[in-house]
Amino acid sequence: MTLFLGASADRLLASQPSTELHPVSAWLSSEAVRLRTVEPESGLADLQPLKQIVGDAQIVAFGEPTHGNREIFRLKHRIFEFLVEEKGFDVFALEAPLPESFDLNEYVLTGKGDPAQALAGITMWAWDTEEVLSTIEWMRRYNQDPANTRKLKFYGFDMQAPERAARVTLDYLAKVDSPLAEAAQEELGSLAIPFSDPESFGWRPDIESEGDVSALEAVRLVVGELDSRRHDYIAHTGRKEWELARRHAQVLASFVEASAEAGRDWDRVRDRTMAENLRWIVDREGNDTKVFVWAHNSHVADTTIARWGDVDTAGRHLRRMFGEDLLIIGTLFDRGEFAALDASSKELRSFVVDSAPEDTVEAKFAAAGLGLAMIDLRSIPSKGPVAEWFSEERRTRHSGGGYNEAAPERSFMEYVLPEAFDVLAFFRSTTAVKAVNRADYGAFPTLAAPENLDFEGCRDGESPKGWIAWSKLSRAGFQVATTAETVFSGSCSAMIRRPPGHYAGEVAGSLVQRVDAAPYRGKKIRLRAVARAEIPANAGLSFLRLKVERAPSIDVHSLPDLIFDSLDEQRVTSREWQSYRIVADVPESAAVISYGLFLAGLGTVWLDDVEVDSIEP
Repeated sequence: MTLFLGASADRLLASQPSTELHPVSAWLSSEAVRLRTVEPESGLADLQPLKQIVGDAQIVAFGEPTHGNREIFRLKHRIFEFLVEEKGFDVFALEAPLPESFDLNEYVLTGKGDPAQALAGITMWAWDTEEVLSTIEWMRRYNQDPANTRKLKFYGFDMQAPERAARVTLDYLAKVDSPLAEAAQEELGSLAIPFSDPESFGWRPDIESEGDVSALEAVRLVVGELDSRRHDYIAHTGRKEWELARRHAQVLASFVEASAEAGRDWDRVRDRTMAENLRWIVDREGNDTKVFVWAHNSHVADTTIARWGDVDTAGRHLRRMFGEDLLIIGTLFDRGEFAALDASSKELRSFVVDSAPEDTVEAKFAAAGLGLAMIDLRSIPSKGPVAEWFSEERRTRHSGGGYNEAAPERSFMEYVLPEAFDVLAFFRSTTAVKAVNRADYGAFPTLAAPENLDFEGCRDGESPKGWIAWSKLSRAGFQVATTAETVFSGSCSAMIRRPPGHYAGEVAGSLVQRVDAAPYRGKKIRLRAVARAEIPANAGLSFLRLKVERAPSIDVHSLPDLIFDSLDEQRVTSREWQSYRIVADVPESAAVISYGLFLAGLGTVWLDDVEVDSIEP
């Protein structure tokens, strides 16, 4: 049995006999071995005992209790470094969308692109951090060394974003089967359009038609044809391109399936698909590949989660697939700081928690005097009080991308630890991860009434007052500002521009205003505006958009509850100024109304003379 411990933490209880401790804490204390630091690139000598723990495992899945603990992220980086240098691991797999993550792999292998931009392009705030960025940059430096002949590769294995998956699938069908491509475009083409709502930090809105029966039938037909006609398609494009298109089609199919029936089976489909994607990665890279998996505890754990509707986790699926070739490491922290989206304000901020409650696993580690520790749960005694304690469900800290400070009791998860994890890592205290740009994840204002609708009194190149020009869009190559270069009336208009270039992710630029729905309830709202576009052929699209939302949920993982969304119906296509009009009902349940201009792809679009008024029903 092996346990790693911070160099100073073992002195905390040096004067206290272990007989005074709970049997579990005494057992933990007796097995302590020092771990010097969490910092990467600081030497590997103290990590040598990990060789025995990892053994011949082909996959090491390393969890985290929240997505916001800096020290946990740093140790993950350090252990990945160790696994590469000492155990021959060559694949890094992150809980991020598989299709968009190929942009990061391109950087890791070739140096092409901007890794910070590519991180922004995979949507999830949790990975848009200095800690993950430093891991990616280390991978690139490793690959640049000619002495390292086996190069590291970066993969995502999630399925929460359909845009790249849809675009790659449809583009491939256009090459090999134009009739199928045309049929698929009609049902699935909208899934390739990025909406990138800033108030949802880039996540796609919940669009009911994208999970309806016709969408399910269409995507299943595509996957079926890719399989049944594989030999014809491979003869046309080669095996590698077919295999990549087939996986993108499967990711798209999983997204559509998970979205069906209002997302009733979202968690079940998501975790199953994450495991299937990891299986595909191993098959693609070959039997001698070794994969380091970075995800949340609740995904890597070998368990069934009741609160998700008795969902088998990705870890449970992986255990069935890989057996003892899989090593699962769960992580715990007792107290300190972490970052998360606030359930009330929806902004990214830091939270501080005191020592964990006495009935938690963390409390037993803390009572043992541990500071930074890992223990192999496979060496728990076969009988006695320690075995009995570990045989029952125990509470651990648990929050994902968000945290509700008003209901901290919700931020725990129960596991039978030796069944869920092979190894536990413990951190006595943590600090918060550092976002690449914290301003990208701030709160967005809701105005009492529309303002600055004509963009007058502007300074050329500045963000329009009262409008949301999301800071993260600049990292994706968009310029969103007021301009005097072309106007419909007056001296200024608003502009979204994205010039040709190498861009990561699937992102739409936007200029949006949000207002309180109260004055419009029980009436119709009418949005009118003039706009024009200069978009290269087949390089992008622009649209004016109106949304009506109900009050936001306190669950930060839930998308806005939309009453009405015009999506891309009002497309801006003319190089000349044209008028546009959208009308929507505003029921008594409405809370927020938003409207604005969107640009997906390349080009420049302008907006002027916006009008927002109510119409009696």
